[in-house]
Amino acid sequence: MVHIRALALLPLALLVLATCAASAPAPAPAPVPAPETVSLSSPGLPLPQARTLQARSILERLLQEEAEAAAVAQQFDAALQRAELGRYPEEQLRDLRTSIYQQRYRLQRLRNRINQLRATGELRELYVQEGQILGALQQANEQFDIFVRANNMQGAEEVRAASIGPLNERLVQVRNQIARLSG
Repeated sequence: MVHIRALALLPLALLVLATCAASAPAPAPAPVPAPETVSLSSPGLPLPQARTLQARSILERLLQEEAEAAAVAQQFDAALQRAELGRYPEEQLRDLRTSIYQQRYRLQRLRNRINQLRATGELRELYVQEGQILGALQQANEQFDIFVRANNMQGAEEVRAASIGPLNERLVQVRNQIARLSG
C-alpha cells in the first residue's frame, strides 16, 4: 500500500523537483570548517582573524542554506495549492503536506542554528570588549595609585571620575549582556 502511494505521488514529486532544479542555481560546494578550538571561557584574549573569517563563512553558508530551504518550502506550498485545485487524491495531498512540514522543520532548524551562531559571535565580541575594558580599567587604577602616592588627591579624583567610574559602569553592562546571551 505504501509503495502504491509512493508511485502515485512520483509524478508530482518529479514535477516539484524539476521546478526546484530549474529555478535554483547550483549550490557551490561549501568548504568543510575546521573544528572550533577557541574557548569562550577565556575572556580578554584576542581572537585570531582566521577564526572570525571561519565563523563568517559558516554563517554565510547557513544563510545560503536558509534561503534555499525557504525557496523549496515556497515551491512545495505552490505545488500543494496546485494539487488541491487539481483535486488530487487525499493520499497524495497528505504525502505532499508531510513533505512540506518536513521542509519547514528543516528551515526552522537552520534559522535556529543561524541565530545560535550569531549569538556566539556576539558573545565573542563581548568577551573582547570585556578584556579591553579590564585593560583600560587597570591603566586607570595605576594612574589613580600614582596620584595618591604623589599626594595629588585632586588628580586622583579626576581619574576616578573621568575613567574609573565610567569604565566600571560599562564593564557591568557588558557582563550583563554576556550573562543574558549565555543563558
